[in-house]
Amino acid sequence: MKKFIVLMLMCFCITSCYNVRTVANPEAQRDANPKSTTVWVYAWGLVQPRVVAPECRSQALQDVRTSTNLGYALITVATLGFVCPLTIEYTCAKPCEVNPEPQ
Repeated sequence: MKKFIVLMLMCFCITSCYNVRTVANPEAQRDANPKSTTVWVYAWGLVQPRVVAPECRSQALQDVRTSTNLGYALITVATLGFVCPLTIEYTCAKPCEVNPEPQ
């Protein structure tokens, strides 16, 4: 019984219910490793957090993935949608190399 409870807790915390990926430019190169943060959206989306990525040297994002898991979904259902936690993972785009044109 103890193993079953541990297994169920792992399923609640690890599994992903759904995710949405947005890619800015599929042909652009990614910069380093993706960064991840958990955000909380309140009041059915009326109060949304602002996610800032100061580590992006190019000041551009390559792709953004938003996902939730079963535990987050249960929190959303238990609060009737008033609270909705999400995991946001983003990857910075590599800076563009500007080559001056000969005159």
